[in-house]
Amino acid sequence: MKYALLSNGVVDNIAYESFPGYVEASDMVFGGFTQNGDGTFSPPAIPAALLPTLDDVKAECKRRILAVASLEAQSNINGYVNNINAMVATGGTLTTDEHADLLLFNRAMRWIAAMRTACPALVGVADYTADSHWPALDADLAAFAQRF
Repeated sequence: MKYALLSNGVVDNIAYESFPGYVEASDMVFGGFTQNGDGTFSPPAIPAALLPTLDDVKAECKRRILAVASLEAQSNINGYVNNINAMVATGGTLTTDEHADLLLFNRAMRWIAAMRTACPALVGVADYTADSHWPALDADLAAFAQRF
């Protein structure tokens, strides 16, 4: 157990013994925390200048996409899909694998669109890099990208 000395409701000092004027606080309370009306404490707010901007979030989005498919892999995938589309456009027939690859490509494009759509809502979110904030990538899409 810790004990906190408060100044205007904000933890000014922490002690591991009880002293006059100190209140009980959990081990997870530190200097700068604010005492709530119910005896609990909240961490200090993160200054707005330190919260992520749209550029920060877009950079994280780009990092996550490139971690799955490098620019070279994306170029190779696009070339492959363009060849399949050209074959179909000139009367060719798709193999089962080519048809499956087109479906995977479409799912990959939807995943990328979902990643980009997630960006605006993450502006100002301190833990914007947490996986829980981003659309999940299934193993089939990752394996598809790794082929290229």
